[in-house]
Amino acid sequence: MLLTKIKKISRLVYILPLLAVLIVAGCENNPTGLGLGFISPDDTLGTKILDTTIITGNNFKKSISSYGSFNMLIGNQSATGGQYTSKSLLRFLNIPNTFQGATVLSASLRFVYNKYAFKDTNGVTAFNVYKLNRNINFQGATNDSVTASDIGTVSFATYSGTPTSSSQIVNVPLTNQLIKDWIEYSADTNYAVKNYGLAIVPTSGSNTIKGFYNESFTDSLQPKITVSLRTATRDTIITINAPSSVSIIDAPLSVIPTPGYFMIQNGVSFRNQMKFNFPNLPANVIINEAYLELKLNSAASFITVFSENRIKVEQIIDSATLATTTFDDGFYMTRLDSITYQVRINKIVQRWNQSINPNYGIMMYCPSEIFNLDNFVFYGSDNPDVALRPKFRVRYSLRE
Repeated sequence: MLLTKIKKISRLVYILPLLAVLIVAGCENNPTGLGLGFISPDDTLGTKILDTTIITGNNFKKSISSYGSFNMLIGNQSATGGQYTSKSLLRFLNIPNTFQGATVLSASLRFVYNKYAFKDTNGVTAFNVYKLNRNINFQGATNDSVTASDIGTVSFATYSGTPTSSSQIVNVPLTNQLIKDWIEYSADTNYAVKNYGLAIVPTSGSNTIKGFYNESFTDSLQPKITVSLRTATRDTIITINAPSSVSIIDAPLSVIPTPGYFMIQNGVSFRNQMKFNFPNLPANVIINEAYLELKLNSAASFITVFSENRIKVEQIIDSATLATTTFDDGFYMTRLDSITYQVRINKIVQRWNQSINPNYGIMMYCPSEIFNLDNFVFYGSDNPDVALRPKFRVRYSLRE
């Protein structure tokens, strides 16, 4: 009996390694699948290196919606080559419908400062408040979808100030008739003046962009309107709350430092399409490692605690629309030291080399781009200092 067991174990000792070899071989025949995971980046035996700094970058503006952000961003900020401007659209979903015919004695719009500023924390924020002329879907609202004609021309409130302290309250008196119309419309939707919400638009007196708490936070921090009313029987004070908001941000491409640099910026948002001079390698190549390295110009960048320090990398699959694929969760470029960012993109390069996808390059952006206006300025491939240019390295081996 013991001898029989020993023989069975001996067979397993020989069979299991054979199965492992077959499994790995099968995976290597499909280098875009599981087999890639068996190629260790630390295994340098017999590998070849392809190094290049011949990389082209294309900064472009991607129209995104900031809906879901943690800030209402309002103001202007001048920069070399143009001006950043941010207005916010605001709608209240809890207008009472039981005060038809009441007289509005006073009304005040309240904001709470979130202590985010782009870029001057001590700068002036100045704006006017207008009515929206149509019902805008905030969830998909972008700088391209909201036009000047969507915003009225009569100002119902004006503000100019320098909020600097965390949770500082800003009170803006509103025209009584504005709230009177809201209350009448809530009681009777046939009322002539409709309520589509407000546009808070910066004026020329604003020299910084500041962030105010929105509906993402607790009730005590959210925007609200306090109204003093007089009815036929009494005077009363009501609060209009349940806000919904979205920021509409714009800046020209000319604000990006050039030449020698490219910029990834939240809010606007500026993204970058990067293409590599990547020759076709032999078909039987295995990509052991492919990585991109960028150098950050820290002095020119503006990165706060409100942003992720990573850069998202996605493969471009359409040269016209710059549509991308994320490969599950995509790839993230991480910061290795004070100026160095690096990302491994083995799977993307393998697909290029296998002609599974054309080489249209990659797209880079910050994962927290809807939240603020932080920007990352990187040295470009045309920078005079070769040591600071983007570097692309592929280490590969030939399958026998």
